[in-house]
Formats: sequence, structure tokens, C-alpha cells
Amino acid sequence: MDDGRQDENEAFFLFLDKARREAEQQLSCSILHDRQISQEALIHAGRSFGSIPGIDNPNHFKIAGHLAFWIRKLKPFRIFRLSTVVAHLEKRGLSHPFPEAMLKQENPDNPNALFVNEIIAVNAAFGFICATGTLLRPKPELVQDLIVSLRYNSFSPHAVRIILEGMAETPGASP
Repeated sequence: MDDGRQDENEAFFLFLDKARREAEQQLSCSILHDRQISQEALIHAGRSFGSIPGIDNPNHFKIAGHLAFWIRKLKPFRIFRLSTVVAHLEKRGLSHPFPEAMLKQENPDNPNALFVNEIIAVNAAFGFICATGTLLRPKPELVQDLIVSLRYNSFSPHAVRIILEGMAETPGASP
């Protein structure tokens, strides 16, 4: 792999790690990241970046839309549940080193945990777009609707791109 491609991959993983940390704060949980699946998402998204003849560099909305689409589709993230580890150990008659207070912090009934990949996909897309200097100020209810819709509705990568572009402030727009 050439150095340019490797740098792009590292930049992609930095956006994903930041998006994962944001989701961990939003959901009050730990999230595991399968980097192999994320690499596959990047490969799939990259296939369509140059899909328009005569356009070598797609705009940042297209890149963000395709990355978000493939992240939510391939689902490289999952909630790490300490309670699952403890139950597994106890089932085998083994003790665990985790303090009770740590176990009580875990919220296994958090309904938003179902949307972990969609939350991270949106966070990563927003982070990528904002890194280009584009201002995003979507209403929180629109972001929530996008997250839920990504999970339950069919979207093309292009549709995600259009939604993200619609959330951007146009130059000269009032704050």
C-alpha cells in the first residue's frame, strides 16, 4: 500500500475513533471497534468516490455520505458490556475483579445502544465535513431522525450525501 493511501486510512480511523469516543459519551458505555470491518467500509466507499467520469476528487459531502452509509451498513462497532463478561465468568464458577460500583454504572437497557453504528456513522460524517471548514448546525431532532432513519429505512450513499449537504450552512447564511 502506498504512503498516500495509508495516510488516508489513518485519517479515516482518526475520524472513526473520535466519533466512537463521542458516542461513548452520548451512550455512557464502552464501544468496541472492529478495524477490519471499518477497513472494508472504507474500501467499499472508496470504490464510488471516483465514479463520476471527469471528476477526480469528489466533494466532502459525497465522501462523508458514502463513509456513513458503509459504516452503518457493515456495523463495525458494538457495545462492550461488562455484565456479559461477568455473567460468562460466573457461569463457569470464576470470580471477577470488577468492583460492584463499576457494574452498576453500566446501563444494559439503554435503548440508544441499538443505534451505535448509526450514531458513529453520523458523528464521523459530521466530523469529516466540519474538518473541511464547512459549518453544520442541524437541529437535534433532525440528527436524531437521521440516526433512526439510517437504521430502519433504505438509503443509498447518494441519499445520505444529499441529507448531509442539506444540513450545511450555505455561505452568507445568517447564523
